[in-house]
Amino acid sequence: MPRKTWAAGETLAASDLNTNFDMAIGSMPFYVTHTGTDDATIGNMTLSSNTTAHVGAIFLPAAITVNKIQFRISGTYTASGTVKVGVYSSDGATKLIDVTSGTISAANTTIVIAVSSVVLTAGVYYLVIVPTGTSNFEARCINYQGVYITEGFINAASEPGMGGTMTVTAGTLPTSFNPVSDITASNSHFLLARFDN
Repeated sequence: MPRKTWAAGETLAASDLNTNFDMAIGSMPFYVTHTGTDDATIGNMTLSSNTTAHVGAIFLPAAITVNKIQFRISGTYTASGTVKVGVYSSDGATKLIDVTSGTISAANTTIVIAVSSVVLTAGVYYLVIVPTGTSNFEARCINYQGVYITEGFINAASEPGMGGTMTVTAGTLPTSFNPVSDITASNSHFLLARFDN
């Protein structure tokens, strides 16, 4: 992402930085999904149903060109298989990334999936993961305290969900989804992942 080139005498108020924030702050070489709060821990989520996708909102403070996504399989592993990982726009209407892992066949493994140089600008997105076939293992996740569910922070009534699960066609990522109605609230379905340029 290019940085702003200032014209002689140009002021901030008159510049295009008001509508193109990414030019002001540049782009990130990497991004790690994180909690943003002290009320969360690192846990594990089970990836065993190919009709259950795990969804979590992510917040990019600056642009990044995504060339790979990586995440960690934890110590619990039952059956090998692959997963599909997707990134969607904040309204769920646009699928920006749809990639499939190689075969996951061991516990305590870092999974790296190549991405074809997708540019994500600063903003809110949804990170989604779904296992394919008969995959059965656990991946590292961000686990928010239960109070985030009971007090409505994860999924506020009639508002876009922050995270949880949604039902999908077996082993596939939907073309789009409705963050208000399609996400079932859960505090432990936020994939802990890293994006790299």
